[in-house]
Amino acid sequence: MFLIIILLFWGMGYHSAGYYSAMRPNEINNPHSQKLSHHYYGYPEEITIKLTEEAIKEPWCIFEKNPNPAEITWTAQLLWERYMYNSNDSLAYRRFLQYAQWLKENITVDKSCYGCWKYNFPIKRTNINLSPGWVSALSQGHGISVLAKAFQLSGDSSYIKAAFLALEPFKRTVFENGVLRPEIRFYEEYPTKPEGTYVLNGFISSLLGIYDLFRITRDTTAFRLYNDGLMTLKIILPKYDIGFWSRYSLTKKRNIQNRFDISSPFYHRLHIVQLISLYNLTGHKDFLFFAMRWEKEESSGWAFLWENLFYIYKGAKNIREFYFGRKAFLFSPVS
Repeated sequence: MFLIIILLFWGMGYHSAGYYSAMRPNEINNPHSQKLSHHYYGYPEEITIKLTEEAIKEPWCIFEKNPNPAEITWTAQLLWERYMYNSNDSLAYRRFLQYAQWLKENITVDKSCYGCWKYNFPIKRTNINLSPGWVSALSQGHGISVLAKAFQLSGDSSYIKAAFLALEPFKRTVFENGVLRPEIRFYEEYPTKPEGTYVLNGFISSLLGIYDLFRITRDTTAFRLYNDGLMTLKIILPKYDIGFWSRYSLTKKRNIQNRFDISSPFYHRLHIVQLISLYNLTGHKDFLFFAMRWEKEESSGWAFLWENLFYIYKGAKNIREFYFGRKAFLFSPVS
């Protein structure tokens, strides 16, 4: 029993001390307006402030030798939220623009991955094997959103030019160093080949980012890419429902990290919040239906059992990595 308690505590630390449960859709009077507003979802002000403490101290993205585009773009989104809560927070304002500047200056413009923020490290898991230089719809979407907001905030047109450049990978298939899964027009967080992973949260994040670009510029290409993705999501969304929880992805390969691709508690909550945000944008009832269904399932007995099993597994994995390093073997060789 003592060991189980220890594992639970180590595992719960995996999700920012439980902050994920406070994630929520933001109330935006007119989400289609070109005016400054909160991101479609986020955290209450006090949690947003806590999550941005390190980024406020120094813009660490500038000093990273091997930066992670997903972390940089989401940190920028949190800094934006912090500024939206308090427009007198001049440091949040400056830090947000520093992150946007980094995104503008570090976008790839060569033929290897035109318009990408490259991940210069590999990912090797049971269901994902990507070499350095890969691109993700998740960070492309968040990055586009950040750059569009930086243009709103500063009036500097170079930000919006970079945002349009970052739209290019959505026009190219995963076989052409893009993020588009051509069979069903799905934007891949992990552009594996030949088969896809179809990660739900990354796909929805990319749609919201593309919509930000359309919302601010009214560009027809951005709207077409956004609308294509919406139509795909309406078709495949039921496949992510397993009766008591949501799936993380639709990969055909299995691993213990997501328990046959059942979402972790964090990603399950994120799916709910993202779908409500999309419903607020589109009015599509399918999005609200699954959001409400999955939210109700969060309090079920099955959900309680899965959540605790997940934390025990993550706790064991964290202890294994703490004592033996990331290459130590436990259950399966996943990162």
